[in-house]
Amino acid sequence: MEITTLIFTVIPSLALIIVAIQVIQLFSRRYRFIRLLESFPGPTPHWWFGNSDQTSGDFDSLLQSVKYANDYAGMFPVWAGPFDVMLLSVHPTTAKTILAGTDPKDEFSYALLGPWMGEGLLLQSGQKWERTRRLLTPAFHTEILKTYMKVFDSAIGEMMSKWKRANEPVEIFHHVSLMTMDSMLKSLFSHDSQCQKESKKFKAACETIHSYSRRIIHERRLKMASEKQGERELDFLDILLLARDSDGEGLQDQEIQDEVDTFMFAGHDSTASSLSWCLYNLAAHPESQEACREEAKDILGSKEKFEWDDLRKMDMIWACIQESMRLYPAVTNVSRFTEREIALPDGRVVPKGIRVGVSLFALHRNPELWNDPDTYDPHRFLDGNETSGTLYMPFSVGPRNCIGKSFAQTQLKTAVANIVLKFKLETIPERPPKPESTLILRSKDGVYLNVTTL
Repeated sequence: MEITTLIFTVIPSLALIIVAIQVIQLFSRRYRFIRLLESFPGPTPHWWFGNSDQTSGDFDSLLQSVKYANDYAGMFPVWAGPFDVMLLSVHPTTAKTILAGTDPKDEFSYALLGPWMGEGLLLQSGQKWERTRRLLTPAFHTEILKTYMKVFDSAIGEMMSKWKRANEPVEIFHHVSLMTMDSMLKSLFSHDSQCQKESKKFKAACETIHSYSRRIIHERRLKMASEKQGERELDFLDILLLARDSDGEGLQDQEIQDEVDTFMFAGHDSTASSLSWCLYNLAAHPESQEACREEAKDILGSKEKFEWDDLRKMDMIWACIQESMRLYPAVTNVSRFTEREIALPDGRVVPKGIRVGVSLFALHRNPELWNDPDTYDPHRFLDGNETSGTLYMPFSVGPRNCIGKSFAQTQLKTAVANIVLKFKLETIPERPPKPESTLILRSKDGVYLNVTTL
């Protein structure tokens, strides 16, 4: 009886004490943040939901972040509920400073990516990140990228063959995602998944590579040990297997698997977003589309396919891609976790141990920096005047910028040049896209275009 009485009196009391301690710690955390961020005014948060209604990711909230750039001196706190906060930069003077260091990615914002990417470069920090970045850099050398041109041609050609058979509006984002995944698998493993021929194979391809990449890595090690050097062109996996430190140490199989997963899942989605929005903008601006088409014709001439040296001649095509990425960056926000205090140019100090973010969307539409910021005008990149003093960073900046930038640019140029040559793109007024930022910027109901073969 005494033991029963003890259980029903002591244990609930202990539970209440534990809960009380947790609550005290949470409120202590809240008031610590409030004290540290006194010099950073911002929009008033709801006592429980924080600023969630202003940062939901829909297009209106993205446009609101642009307005905040002028209201709150370029950087302001955004509360995610009552106990967690992020400092969000929306101006180049603060963004440049935040991204100049090697502070790690913010674990809270990138938590959902862990199960897919493991501990790949995107989520690493410190010496491990420095070592991996150094070992991966050769995989994006110009000579390697040149060999991917025929991979891109093949994947783009497969997508366009489906468009030629289309007799109704095409949901561009879906088709482009299949194409970029196809390109990734061929570039990573020299693997033809056939994912564009049957959309069900798209999911199967993702699951297969994620589940069996360790086996593929092991088999490739054995293959490389038995084949002659120069017998075939190297792919991404080969380069990772050959990578060595100055002391001769290479990447372990698990490290290689994490990098393959990171490159595949982060790379194909972001490139698909950039290309889809670019095609939409070309459809919405026929004069820019026609200018790209004429440029592509002149560059291709009597050749059957575009070559590596042709890419640097694509001035108008690249300007249209850049302008689209300015208005619709694939990744609308990047975030870090401060490992040190960061002194801003205006004298304020970002405290150590806090989440900080940079709104690329707000930077690219800031009226202080861009003339008519909401207007699609590729000539601002052709002239080169307006962008010289601004911060244009669809691939981020600083030491932790996107390592696959050149890979993505090559694929985007190749895709746009081929598509405008073969098709006329037109918007569907009754089905406008609805931009929405989740992990990347996509359209809530898809991106539908009329695609007519030329």
